[in-house]
Formats: sequence, structure tokens, C-alpha cells
Amino acid sequence: MKQRSQNKEDCTMEYYFTGTGGSPDFTLIADGIIDGTGKFIFYTAIKNIKVTRKGGKAALIITTAESDIKEQCVYLVDGKDETALKAALSEIGVISKVDIKRSFKKRLRRFKNSITKKTIFVTAAVAIFLGGCLGWYINRQIQVRNAANSITSIVEACGLSDVTVDLRRISNDGRNHRYYADVTCSNWGELKPSKMLQTYQEIENSVGSKIKVCKERVSLGNIYSGDDCYKVYTFDKSVYKNKDVIYKGYVPSTSVSKHGSSSASSKTDEIPQESKNALSRAERYYHDMDLSKSQVREQLEFEGYEKDAIDYAMKNLT
Repeated sequence: MKQRSQNKEDCTMEYYFTGTGGSPDFTLIADGIIDGTGKFIFYTAIKNIKVTRKGGKAALIITTAESDIKEQCVYLVDGKDETALKAALSEIGVISKVDIKRSFKKRLRRFKNSITKKTIFVTAAVAIFLGGCLGWYINRQIQVRNAANSITSIVEACGLSDVTVDLRRISNDGRNHRYYADVTCSNWGELKPSKMLQTYQEIENSVGSKIKVCKERVSLGNIYSGDDCYKVYTFDKSVYKNKDVIYKGYVPSTSVSKHGSSSASSKTDEIPQESKNALSRAERYYHDMDLSKSQVREQLEFEGYEKDAIDYAMKNLT
């Protein structure tokens, strides 16, 4: 219990508290704290002071430090006097404010009030941006899946079995993109090379005229069957199995020498097959895929062609 009296001579206040649980009574005066045993603690000697709860009691814990000797004193008062004790310490100036716990609802209200309009605006803007990105990604994935299903139907209509389609997105200049549909089936290798070319052209015509993904063009890519990769180039009517030419439908015109033999044919026979293959690939990349010559060279190097074959292809690429 707190009792307060006023000293008429210096107009200072004294605060008396009744101890409990074996703790002596104590009084807060202008210069310090004096308890019922006659012990006096100067405020200047106090290193730390705090009020805490211990069960149903309030504890005033004082730590003093004099001559490098620390001492701790604990005074207990009834729990109902806790607020009065804190207020007295604050009024005297021993502590600057009263540490009163706030309820959960008050904390929640304070948190809500701390949220500014700017924070709400930034949060909403970020949420809208992330939502837009997610929506764009989901829409593209849906269109890719629908395109793959449509291409699968086109390929199956051409008599191919066990068909799966994978779309890959590439860019030749870093800005404009297109998709290539790689087809895997079980019976492509059973077709004759000329039939492969014909079937590929039919599929390519249907895919190129009907299917797009987010307004980006879709072209037919590689054909995989068994352990083999087939590449078909419609511009020169050639078919490759892995890196070997298995069909060449386009034969360039040759000049006839005065001896009646084909000079172009004799020169062609002297060119290694790998160089011919590299040139054919380079023409496909350069004309059909709009790659630059430097990009064509990089692609041929990536595919493992020898330097002589690449040099020949780049020299004869027109």
C-alpha cells in the first residue's frame, strides 16, 4: 500500500510502501530509498532499477555499485501496488517512464495504425506486378500445351505412332522469338527418305499455317525415332540421319567442259562429306532460321564439325 506525504519545507514528495512476504517497508524520498531496517540507498549509487512481477507480488529490484562492489536489493509489495510504485519512481525521476504492458488488442491496433498509405500502395503495386507475371506465365504454358496437343494430332494424322511433342523457344537476335516443335515417334525410321521429306513438308505446312504461341511462330523441328535424330531441310530437300545425309532431292546444275565431263561434279566428288553436310546445315540456319553468319559458325562449332568443314561451309554460304 502506498502512502504519500508532502514535506512543507522543500515541497518534495515522499512515497511510503508496505512490504509483504517478509520484505521490509520502504520509503521513496528526494535523495534515495530508506527501508524499515534503516538501510539507505542513494539514487546516485543505483546502477539499475526495475519493477517486475513475481507471482501475485510486485518486486522492486535495485542494483547498486559502490567501490566496484555490486549489490542487489529486492523489496516486495502487494501486486495491486505495482502501478503506484512505477508511477512514484517515474514522478521522482528514478525511471523516465512507466513500463505498463499493453493488451494484445492494443498492440494490434497500434500495428494497424503504423501502416501508412504509402506502404499499402507499394504492397498493392508489388502484388499486382507479381500477379501479372504469374498470369502471363500460366497463359503461356497453357498455349504451349494446347499447341503441343494440336501438333500431336497433326502428326498422328500423317500415320506416325506413339507421338510426343516438345516445344523449344529460341531467339536469333535476342528480341524476336519463335518455337520449334520436336517430334518423337516410333515409326519414322521405317519410312523411305523420300517419304520422310514428303511427310515432313505436310506436317510443316499444317503447323506453320495454323499454330502460334502468344503470337510467336511455331515451326517443325527435329524428328526423333529410336536412338536416331532426323533433320529435314525443305529448302534443299535434304534429309539427315544424325549427321549423315540419307536423301538429297535438290541437285544443283553443273557446267559441262569441252571434254564432255561435268567439272562441277568432279570438284564435288573431291569435297569431304562432312564439309558438304556442314554447308547444308549452314544454309538451313542462314536462310530458314535467319541466323547471322557468326551465329551459324558458332552453331556448327557447337555441333562438333571440324574446322576445315566449317571454313568450307562459311566460304560457300551465300
